[in-house]
Amino acid sequence: MSENGRWRKPARVQGRMVLSQAEQYAVLICHVFYLACGHRFHQHAGFMNSAFVKKNWYFFTPAVIILIPALMVVFCTVKYGYSVPDSINAVFHIGSTGTRYSMGFSERNFSLVRPGMDGRTVYSTIRNPMEGNDPSADVANWRYSLPASGAGYYHERTIVFVKDKNGVPRVKQRISRFHAAN
Repeated sequence: MSENGRWRKPARVQGRMVLSQAEQYAVLICHVFYLACGHRFHQHAGFMNSAFVKKNWYFFTPAVIILIPALMVVFCTVKYGYSVPDSINAVFHIGSTGTRYSMGFSERNFSLVRPGMDGRTVYSTIRNPMEGNDPSADVANWRYSLPASGAGYYHERTIVFVKDKNGVPRVKQRISRFHAAN
């Protein structure tokens, strides 16, 4: 659709249609819908006839029950970088989640941290952690998130440092997971 709410013809580049991201998502949803229950619609004259939808609403129930949680799991996996079991756990406990993040924290900057980076580079990338143990220790943990009060689950964001042979703290591991608050 265009800004004024009217349908527009898709743009063409070298004879191929170029769709916006929203149009690509709409096409994807139509394909999934067709695969889920497409053969039933070919038996009827109107593909999206409102009378057909009202009469056969129960065809949509399996798609809704399966598709929406599956999309939520994919979202958690892509956005947060969780494993599939962590993503399923996050979707299952969606109402009892509460996370406090350090000031100025962003998932984008946190994802830029790689093993081997020194402590100064990490600090310049994501700034102050909420908690951190003594930097003179051989192993240091910088926590960028903590559970909110009363929350059963939270999104943990921690950087684990170890000192190299020159005594410089280097990132050993970047922890990004969903789990119980206690």
